[in-house]
Formats: sequence, structure tokens, C-alpha cells
Amino acid sequence: MFRRVILPVLMLAGLAAGALVLAMPGKAAAQDAGKAIQLAQVDPLANFFRGLFGGRPTRRERQQEPRAPRQVEPAQPKVVVQPKDENARVVYLFGDSIAASLARGLEEAFAEDPTVIAAGISDGSSGLVRDDYLSWPEKIAETLDDKSQRIDVAVIAVGINDRQRFRIDGTRVEFRSPEWEKLYAKRVREVMQLFFNRRIPVVWVGLPPVSTSRMSTDFLYLNEFYRDGVEDFGGFFVDVWTNFLDENERYSSYGPDVAGQRRLLRRKDGINFTRAGGRKLAFFVERQIKRVIGGGGLSSIPGLSTSRTGPDPRETGIGYVFELTGPLAAGNGELAGGPEEKPFKKDEKSAYQKVLVEGASLPVVGGAAIDPEPAEADKQARIEANAEAAGSQ
Repeated sequence: MFRRVILPVLMLAGLAAGALVLAMPGKAAAQDAGKAIQLAQVDPLANFFRGLFGGRPTRRERQQEPRAPRQVEPAQPKVVVQPKDENARVVYLFGDSIAASLARGLEEAFAEDPTVIAAGISDGSSGLVRDDYLSWPEKIAETLDDKSQRIDVAVIAVGINDRQRFRIDGTRVEFRSPEWEKLYAKRVREVMQLFFNRRIPVVWVGLPPVSTSRMSTDFLYLNEFYRDGVEDFGGFFVDVWTNFLDENERYSSYGPDVAGQRRLLRRKDGINFTRAGGRKLAFFVERQIKRVIGGGGLSSIPGLSTSRTGPDPRETGIGYVFELTGPLAAGNGELAGGPEEKPFKKDEKSAYQKVLVEGASLPVVGGAAIDPEPAEADKQARIEANAEAAGSQ
């Protein structure tokens, strides 16, 4: 019994010793070759016993956690722009990257309307502070002087780059300082004066909320300059702030689009808009543009030249901005604040009632044939006074 067991073991040991002898280099060969470079060699005994007893243990494969399914954005519908009429009204945009997104949105909004053309110019790095890079008053004046360019309604969206100092004759004026406020208000008036002189109605789009709270606070601060300056010249300010907040009144990159579907509305920078976001932005601006174009000259009616958001902004007849937030989106896919609007109080003396409801003729602007009501006369006088003051500066 013992003899049968020991014999295979001796045979294995002999084979291993023979392999070791073959693997060792000869002494004479090493001396003849001099100092040879030693190469990494595989241990024959290790390979032998590994093959005999099963080799190295296999590594356990690490199980990867399943990735969360990637949210796929719905495909954007293809927009086909219909041929425009020869006498189509031209809505012309001026501004920064927000204006560029808005221009694409308005092009889609008026794609099937042959009576309206959306065009414009934009520069993503521009603003009202740095006129050494691009002076918007000069650029606008140049565009208005171009006889080949028709502009029926001007839309302005600018300001995301204006959180910086003025540089006046080598002197730096700090952002938010009293002197800065005077200079910035003057720039807004310069822009409005150009359109006022040519009787072109202006729709100024307010800055939206952004992902950074400090920047959002500054944007609210800038919006007051636009609101005051635009309304003093009889323009229209469209406040879109609450339309891009969630149900908690906070910034959100996602929200309902114009079809009521939850979409990505803002880009990764937390400032600019995606295509769906630009179309939603255009939805609110489009409403104001249609009031100006389709209202038979509403921008010339004293008392109907301003618009503010609030509980009942339609008391003046124009300027109502529909609310659109997450929880208010209707389940049937329609936008909140759409067809089922809350009725507003009727004012028999308002210009809205007289012109749009009763069909009365438009009052003569700037003439003495018709005396407006005292409140309307005061408003018109304030507009003209601001225009003259801006022109003299």
C-alpha cells in the first residue's frame, strides 16, 4: 500500500527537478556572454503546481448597479414657416442671448401667420453698460435709419450682462451705486427715445429668474429700470418672472411648455433657454405683440400705454400676462390662464370699453380736437415730458 502511494510522488518530484535544471542557464554560457540582461522568467514550478491543483482562484466580478433610466426629451415638432404676405407686419428683436432664444420662439409662434414676420439682431455678449463692445443705442439708430428695413413693433430683451461697472472717461462706477443707477436709467431712456421719435411701439421683455439666487436678485433690480423707463415712454413691459418659477416660487430648469407637457426649459448654465423654453417665453410676448398689432393702434391711446402684472391688470384694457406655473397647468394640455379667464370688472369710461367694445373712433394723439379725461391727460403729459427730457440729455 505504502509503495503504491510513494511511487507517483517520486515521479512528480523527478519531473519537477528536471524542469528546474533545464530552466537554469549554463555556467560556461554565462561566462562567455559576459554580463547579460536578465529577463523576467516564469517560474516553472509555480506553473506546474498551478496546472496540477487548479491554478489561481478566479476573481469575483463586481456587479454594477443598474443605472437610472435617462430621461428622454420628447422630439421637437418640425416647424414649417408659411410664406408671408407682401405687406406683413415686421416684429424686430434687439438684445442678447435671451433675445436670440426669443426670436426663435416668435418665429415658431408666427410660423403659420402670413401677416407677421419675426426678425432681428442679437449679440450674446452685449448689454446696455458696455458701449465700447456694442452700443445698442447706436446699433438701433443704424437699423432704424436703414430704409430697406421695416419695423412695425420693436421687441427688446437685454440685461443679462449688465451686472458690472460703468467705465466713464477712465472712471469706474460701481454696480448698484446711485451714480450707476442714473447712468443705467439714462441708457434705457436713450433706447426708448429712438423708437418714440419714430412712433414705433416697443415691447420690452423683463429678465427671467435664474439658477443663482444672487443673480436673480440683481435681475429683479434691473427689471425695475426697464419697467419704469419703458412705461414712461408709452411702451409695454412684459413681466415673465413668475412664469418660470415652480410651485414653490423657486427657479426650476423644468416646467410645462406651451402644450402643457413637462419639458427642460433652461440650459445647463441656468440662464439661457432651450428651444422649448424659448417657445414658452415667446408665448407671453406674442400675446402683447398681437394686442399692439391687432389693436388698431392701441399704443397710441392715452391711458392704455402701460401694463403691469397683478391681480387685475386688464383694468387698463391691455397688458394682461397669463400666469403659467407647474401646478396651474391644466390637465387637458391647455395653458393655465388660457380660455377660462376670470372676468374683470367692466369700466364704462375706460378707453378699452369705448374703443374695443363700443367701436368708438381712436382719439387724436397730440392734438387739441379731443380733450382726454384728466387722468389720461396727466399720463400723456408725463410721457411727453420724459421724452423731451431724454432728448435734451
